[in-house]
Order: sequence, then structure tokens, then C-alpha cells
Amino acid sequence: MGDIRRCTGLILIGSDGRNSGKTELACAIIRKFTPNHAITAVKITTIHTRSKCPKGEQGCGVCGEVGDSFRILKEPAGGSHTDTTRLRDSGAKPVLWLQSRYSALPEALESLVGHLTPDGLWLCESNSIRRFAIPDIFLLVRRDGRTSTKPSAKAVMGYADRVVRSNGQFFDFSPDMLAIKNGMWVFHNS
Repeated sequence: MGDIRRCTGLILIGSDGRNSGKTELACAIIRKFTPNHAITAVKITTIHTRSKCPKGEQGCGVCGEVGDSFRILKEPAGGSHTDTTRLRDSGAKPVLWLQSRYSALPEALESLVGHLTPDGLWLCESNSIRRFAIPDIFLLVRRDGRTSTKPSAKAVMGYADRVVRSNGQFFDFSPDMLAIKNGMWVFHNS
């Protein structure tokens, strides 16, 4: 997997495809823990090619604005990006949006860590970053009935600490199954 960084305090949530419920699970975890813990949330959009939008849409502008590297944006109050707004409204502070070419992910991860509070807790949505980061816990959300898996999920599925089944809103996993011990995410009773 190349250079890989241990990221203490990180819970990483990936998914097998769009509309799997990944952000809903992330928000549930944030709501559960932010009354007693500060959590930084990070949405990562990885750009693999210039011709295919990673969000499955046309013309959003992210790919062109990133150029050949990456950028990190902070979600402003009243922001319009749906996933980052949901993460913020669930209690995460701050919420960052990392937009990166796949080739720039190692450098982007180093820059991202520089934006975080030392020894802070963070939650990140991404498959691709798992190739460069070892989180405390990596959850991979798999949508019931889905017959295909996106390539970025296939590449990291074997690293998942738990595959979470979802119908898009409900999961076979609960935030109550998690705990925070010594500044790290752990499974409850571990």
C-alpha cells in the first residue's frame, strides 16, 4: 500500500457505493459522542480521473478547481454542501472538505493532520484514504441489495474492521457499539 500513516483518534467510514447511508451513520456517531467530546468531521472527495466525476454528476466544478493537487475547505455556517452541512448540523466542529487527486492523497493527508487538534478525535468519510491511513476503526457501509461495488471500496474492503449492512437509513450497527478510550475509538467492551 505504499507509505501509510497511523492516525490515532480517527474513525473512518467508507462505503460500497453512492447512497449507502455512509453520511447518515457518520451523523449518528457524531450525535452520540459530541455532547462529551469534540469531533472534527472530514468529507473526502477523491478525484481519480479528469473525465469522470467522483460524485456521479456533471459540472459541479470540484475537479477543475483542485487542479493537480488538493485543497481543504472549511464548511462555513449555512454552507450549501449537503454532506458537510449534515455533519456540521450533527455537532461536528469544524467540518472540513478535502478535495484531492488520488495521486496527491498522501500529501493531502499530511496537510489535513496539520489542520487537526493534537490528540483530537476525528471522523472521516472516505474509501481511498484508507490506503494511506490506519484509523482506530474502519467501518465499511454496504447497501443491502447492491449488486456491484465501486473500485475504491473493493481495494480496501479487506481492511474493514466491520462491514455495516444498510438499507440507506437503518444499519446492523449502532453508535452504542463504540466507545472512546484514551483518545482512541474502540469497539464497546474492548
